Amino acid sequence: MQHLDDINAVGRGIAVAFVATTYGFGAANLFFFLPVAGKIKDRIRQEQTRHAMMLEGLFRSWKA
Repeated sequence: MQHLDDINAVGRGIAVAFVATTYGFGAANLFFFLPVAGKIKDRIRQEQTRHAMMLEGLFRSWKA
């Protein structure tokens, strides 16, 4: 905000901000957060399935 009178400095600052935002978006969505979130969801689903199977087995053994 100090160099608002120098339009070239403002343009460079906007360009740097745009590139940094683009890299941040790409890193967050393509390389880190989305793949990690997918793996966590898969592990939670597997654990829920395993727990459901264990409960089913317990209920069936108590029924018999």
